[in-house]
Amino acid sequence: MNKYLFRWPLVGLLISAYTAMPALAATPAADIHLTTRQQARLQLSILKARAIINRAATAFPATLAIDPTNICIVSAPIDGRLRAVGNRHFPQLLALTKADSPLAQIMPSLNATELTTLKLLLVKSKANLTAAKISADTARIKFKRDKTLYNSNQAISLQTLEDAQSALAQAMSLYRSDQAMVAAAASWLGGGKQADGIPLVPTHGGELIKLLAHPGQDVTTGQKLFEIWNPHRLLVRTFLPLNYSLPPHFHLKTYWHGHPLHLTFVGIAGHASKITGGAVMVACMQNVAHLRAGMPITVWLTSKRRHPEHGYFIPQRAMVWWGGARWVFAKVSTTTFSPIRLVRSHPAPGGRFVPQLPPHARLLVVRGAQYLLSMEQSYSLKKSG
Repeated sequence: MNKYLFRWPLVGLLISAYTAMPALAATPAADIHLTTRQQARLQLSILKARAIINRAATAFPATLAIDPTNICIVSAPIDGRLRAVGNRHFPQLLALTKADSPLAQIMPSLNATELTTLKLLLVKSKANLTAAKISADTARIKFKRDKTLYNSNQAISLQTLEDAQSALAQAMSLYRSDQAMVAAAASWLGGGKQADGIPLVPTHGGELIKLLAHPGQDVTTGQKLFEIWNPHRLLVRTFLPLNYSLPPHFHLKTYWHGHPLHLTFVGIAGHASKITGGAVMVACMQNVAHLRAGMPITVWLTSKRRHPEHGYFIPQRAMVWWGGARWVFAKVSTTTFSPIRLVRSHPAPGGRFVPQLPPHARLLVVRGAQYLLSMEQSYSLKKSG
């Protein structure tokens, strides 16, 4: 009972103190005047509002995922014992690998059955080498043709040129892998230097994401040993709202540190999202920003049929929150800063879109706006007594 008697007077004291405080204004109204020296001391940064065309982009949550078509699985071509190559260390998990560099090698024990298997492997490797050479030559011709068309500003996009370059690199990697396999098998069957085993060369380089065997382990033909992921291409899984229908014509984009990254629509996944309950839209993107699978991002969907709206882009760092609304501080003269309320603003990548902005209020404070707001609050307190 005594503790409640002790607390109630404190509550009454706090209530009386709160009611005695001067009320803050619901909206900032007074301009702030700062000399040039004061502005330099505060390190204010000013940016002119950029005129843009708003095409009614809609934001959706998404996550990045590994593209299964860019995964290389290295399996044992023959029974034997796994070991490192020469004096090099055995590859470690998450290590970066090269297409023309063997990960490890297998030391086969050639009994009669295994000798027959190795002979068959040599025949198969020679056939694969011939096919790989034809594929590499075809990919090289296509890349040269696409590059010539792209440089002459014909109907070839940069994406098409990058795909042709990637296909050429993969074809050359496969050719070098088959070439190394033929050389190793021929060396073993021909009584050459048998200190080296059969090399395990991946078809493309990347990051080692699965290590399924260790050095000194006896492996069998077809056993999976390594799994490598090429990080140059990622899948984007976008979670759509329940009962949301995609427009007939649209394009997709995401942003990383303010730079746009274009996405290519792949299709709709066969399962619903556990987050939104709606469909999962799958797209792909070139990983030029060195992003990681599993990272959350925001995907912006823009319908091509919607009527565009002209207005201005307000960066996120220029906005402050006051009285339940978004505000910016505009530099209206050399020494005067005026608060401007954002009316009818809409989300935009990296900030907000406003259809109108006063002509005198288009130089926005992008660094130091929060300090100007605190000065505004101080003026409001002094004015209220």
